[in-house]
Amino acid sequence: MAGRIKSEFLHAWNNYERYAWGHDALKPLSKTPHDWYGQSLQMTPVDALDTLVLMKLDSEADKARALIASDLSFDRDLYVKNFEITIRLLGGLLSGYQLTGDSGSWPWPMTWARDSFPLSIHRRDYLMSS
Repeated sequence: MAGRIKSEFLHAWNNYERYAWGHDALKPLSKTPHDWYGQSLQMTPVDALDTLVLMKLDSEADKARALIASDLSFDRDLYVKNFEITIRLLGGLLSGYQLTGDSGSWPWPMTWARDSFPLSIHRRDYLMSS
């Protein structure tokens, strides 16, 4: 069962990479990208990073981390939905940081999170050993 789940996840992820890389989402029927706020906030890569790490899809996770580090910016004047931004972006960035332990290449929210909420490396190591 786990193999089937991983296969389906990779099917969705590979098509996101092929048709919508660098955008918030993929419209699967038209195979076109979609940005929720008119410009990309990297919603899919941020939201999927923890799943990529937990599934041990290392090359895909590394590509997502590189995209997030290079292209994600909050230096914009946008009206956004607080709930979506909190659960998908802040939650995704926090879980990605916790699971990778990498503090060097993350956007500024991770520096803030690292300084404000010390995260347990033991917990990250425990999760990764499962």
